[in-house]
Amino acid sequence: MENARFLPRIGHAGHRMIHPDGTVEFESPIVRITPGTTRDDFLASALFAISKPTNQNAPWSRYSFQPVTVRGENFSGDICFCSVAIYSMSLCSIRPEFGTSWNDASVEKEQARHCFHKQLLQRLFQRPPDERIEHGPNERDTDDAYSFPWGGVSALTDAKAYGCDIFIKYGP
Repeated sequence: MENARFLPRIGHAGHRMIHPDGTVEFESPIVRITPGTTRDDFLASALFAISKPTNQNAPWSRYSFQPVTVRGENFSGDICFCSVAIYSMSLCSIRPEFGTSWNDASVEKEQARHCFHKQLLQRLFQRPPDERIEHGPNERDTDDAYSFPWGGVSALTDAKAYGCDIFIKYGP
C-alpha cells in the first residue's frame, strides 16, 4: 500500500523527469540529457557546472552532482561516460525524511527511499515494471526494471552498500 507521505509529486506526462525515449530533464539546473548526449555536450552543460569528477580512468569518466530539481523534488546523482558516449546515469531522492547524513541514516529510511523510487518510476512510465527482481520476502526487497529500445531504467537497492538509486543504462 502506498504511503501518501512518500508519494512522488512528479509523474504526469507534461512534467516527466525520465521520458520513455531515454531523455532525462531537470528544471534546476535546466538540463536535458538524451541517449545521444556526448561527454562534450555534458561538459558544456549547466549540469557539469554543479558536478565533481569522481572517476577519470580512460576510457571511463564519471561525475557526481547535486542537487537537481524536478517539480520541487531534489535528487543527487552521477553520470558516466565511456569515451565520448553516455553509458549511465543514477539518481537518488534527497528528501530530508530519507536521512541527510550517516548520523540519521537507517535501514527503514533507505527502504522508504527505495519504495519512493519504485513508485516514481511506475508513475512516470504509467505501467508496471517489465521485471521484478526479488531479494527477500517483502515489497521493499524487490527491484523494479523497465526495458526500452535505447536501454533501461531500474529502481535498485543494495543492502550491502546500504543504499538505493534509480539507475538509467544507455545501450545494451
